[in-house]
Parts: sequence; C-alpha cells; structure tokens
Amino acid sequence: MAIYLFSGWPTVENLVENAGDVLFSRVLNNEHHVLHPLLPDRNQHGYELRRRRHDRTLTSNDDKRNFVYRQIHKDSY
Repeated sequence: MAIYLFSGWPTVENLVENAGDVLFSRVLNNEHHVLHPLLPDRNQHGYELRRRRHDRTLTSNDDKRNFVYRQIHKDSY
C-alpha cells in the first residue's frame, strides 16, 4: 500500500519547527508559563537597529538539546 503526499503539504521538519516557534512565543508572552523561568534575563539597550525575535540576552550554554537555547539562538547571526 502506497501513501502519497501532495507537494504542497508541510514536511515533518516544518511542522516541528512551527510548533517550537509557537511554543516559544507563548513562553515569552506569558510570565506564568511553566517554562518562563528558564528564559535568560532581558537585554537592556537603547537602540533598535533591526527587529529582533526576542529581547533576551544570548546565553553561552552549549547544550543544543535544550529547547530554550535553540530558540534563543535561532536566527541569530
């Protein structure tokens, strides 16, 4: 039995990435979320050079298995 997927359907990778983005957004915006205490401190600066994904300081934790670490460093270049 063959199962065919349409080319317009999202991949599992895209589904997982989108779910992670939604969860991270909810954690950032809800201080009562159970994961909120795991976020690093807010970064205080007086300039806005470009739109940022979050206002948190980048951590030096090298554990790439950590959800918060991956989301904090996502799109940082």
